[in-house]
Amino acid sequence: MNDLIPDSMMVEDLIERDSRQWNKGLIHNTFSEIDAERILRIPLVRVVHEDFQVWKGEVSGDYSVRSAYKLLLQQSMDPNLLLEHTTYRHFYKKIWGLQLPTKLKITFWRCSKNYIPTLCNLYYKQLSNETVCSKRADLTDFKACF
Repeated sequence: MNDLIPDSMMVEDLIERDSRQWNKGLIHNTFSEIDAERILRIPLVRVVHEDFQVWKGEVSGDYSVRSAYKLLLQQSMDPNLLLEHTTYRHFYKKIWGLQLPTKLKITFWRCSKNYIPTLCNLYYKQLSNETVCSKRADLTDFKACF
């Protein structure tokens, strides 16, 4: 790029206002031949319109909480956690694809997420004062159910 280009120069300065065409002379005088040709290959819109925001998480450009959550997972997850998340997702797809009663699928899912109402879980949610099973004091998690 030419060292004489002012820092304040904007793309709109390279476009002729009346015709909405590239100002070819200015572009060729300002940029190298290669860069000038690349710039001139960029198509311009004929009708001027206001800018608008586009969400990069969706092809449509529309924001959704779901796409924000997916983007957040992709950007903030430790690669090992992402692998674990992918493994769990594969596991859950297998569960939901089984030819079993829905009630049984939900029970499998609850077990895998530790959502079974064991005494420890009930205590954690302040629904019980006890944390130890009277029948299996050595087991405190959902394994006590089996």
